[in-house]
Amino acid sequence: MKKVIFPLIALALISPFSFAQDKPKGDKKETQLESSMDKLSSAFRKLRRQITDPSKNENSLELVASIRAAAEESTKLEPAKAADIPADKRAAFVAEYKKQMQEFLVQVDALEAALKAKNNTSADEIVKKLAASQKAGHKEFKREE
Repeated sequence: MKKVIFPLIALALISPFSFAQDKPKGDKKETQLESSMDKLSSAFRKLRRQITDPSKNENSLELVASIRAAAEESTKLEPAKAADIPADKRAAFVAEYKKQMQEFLVQVDALEAALKAKNNTSADEIVKKLAASQKAGHKEFKREE
């Protein structure tokens, strides 16, 4: 009896892991905008973890510079979702995207000023606003996968 039950238990425990498959990575090419936004997101995640620590302000300023560069690059591009928008509304969609990216850059400037002034409390509040802006922007402009 043990000879039958043990293999069944082992199979039950292993099966979910062996049959689970991730989406193949090669199915979709990454757009230039996605690449730029990935750089921005990576720097932003690091910044969020350390923004309240004044001893890391120098590194935080480097991260802000990376965020700014990626955001400026992203502002020049169009979201892939624009192709899904009817032609008569596409220009307004892209204009709104660029406007929101410019507003994001204004907040990045304020963040840099707060860090240079060693005002980490204010910088933390700005980072929270940037995170909310990011979430709203992705909801509006990012193509669903």
